[in-house]
Amino acid sequence: MILVNKIPDMIGFTKVKMMKVKKYNWHMKRHYFFLALLSLLLGCSKKEIPSPSNGAPVFYFDGHIDGESTTLQAGVNGLYMYSDYYRDDQNLMSLKSYLAPQNCDTCEPYLSFELKDVDVSSGNTMVASLDQLLGTNALHSFSMDSVVHSTVVETFQFIPHTSLGTFHWDFGDGTTSSLPIPAHVFTGGGMRNVSLIHEYQGQTDTLSNWIDVTTESICRPQFEMTPDTITYMVSVYVSSIAAFPSYIWSFGDGTTGTGPTNTHLYQGNGIYPITLTGSGGSCGTAKAFTKKVAFGMGPSTFLANYSYSTSVSTLTAVMPRINASACIITYRKNGVEYKSYKNIKGVNQSSNVVFTLNGFTPYLPNEKGYKTAKISGSLDTYLYNQQNVNDSIRMVSNQVVMAVAYP
Repeated sequence: MILVNKIPDMIGFTKVKMMKVKKYNWHMKRHYFFLALLSLLLGCSKKEIPSPSNGAPVFYFDGHIDGESTTLQAGVNGLYMYSDYYRDDQNLMSLKSYLAPQNCDTCEPYLSFELKDVDVSSGNTMVASLDQLLGTNALHSFSMDSVVHSTVVETFQFIPHTSLGTFHWDFGDGTTSSLPIPAHVFTGGGMRNVSLIHEYQGQTDTLSNWIDVTTESICRPQFEMTPDTITYMVSVYVSSIAAFPSYIWSFGDGTTGTGPTNTHLYQGNGIYPITLTGSGGSCGTAKAFTKKVAFGMGPSTFLANYSYSTSVSTLTAVMPRINASACIITYRKNGVEYKSYKNIKGVNQSSNVVFTLNGFTPYLPNEKGYKTAKISGSLDTYLYNQQNVNDSIRMVSNQVVMAVAYP
């Protein structure tokens, strides 16, 4: 009896529970529908940067391409004005602006402008300010020709006074050699401390000299000497042409002499450093060079003396042109990419004006937070098929307004 009486209550409870479940499911469906609608609206909210206040397009190209009237407008027909900057393979900061579909930044219609910095730079910076870059009014063509660079190179050949034994040369610029008579090219000018450690039959001697390695310098005092081991007399004379009006000799025993030639009589046995110092004239600070002389030390006395000679040559190198202050226009039509330069080497295209600026103003940051500028200008140029330079199209604008991002 108890079980029978409770059946109606259980049925009523089940009905209420089912109604609550249906009501809960309806609320969940309405919640999911709202989220999907919100997501769709947010996905369609992307417009050109910044959004126009009066509904008119801010950035656009209006003119003729390949004889056809062409208008490309950001915010119209799904197009978007992208702006960015990057460093190209020549280390030129490049400011890029391009019109492309909002949902595919590489699809057609595609029209881009790349503005190159005035010179190469290091780091994520520009050499020129935006005012300097755009102040020239006209931006020229990218060029694939090469430029010949000529460099005068001076080669030093270091010569020890004997070829016996082993050698360790230190050129004072982080490089060394173990050759008896090494040849060396210094990079940059200035003074380098060239030292020789010479070993022979258990003896080791060292000699160091500061040498002006500036290319074709005339401020290098060198000398030759003739010792007489019987009379202890040494004769010395300047052996290199230099611009010094004054020479001072230090004979290593507390005595000195002057002039381009001199003689000196030593009073006792020993090894004496002889130093020639040139000063005055166009060389500025004094320059010195040292060798050693030995008296009464026996025939096996070993010294690390050295001298050097130089030769000058001209090296030429063919380098790609640095395309500073260039503008590259890229347009894609029916799967073919056209650019504002011919894809052939050996032709100097840098004199061709590609884009003429009419004005620019600072603008709002783009979606990446980069600074942007609104640039307006005009163009009348040819674009070339990158696979076939004989296929070209003409691009003439009534007006171009673009946004460029810059660091």
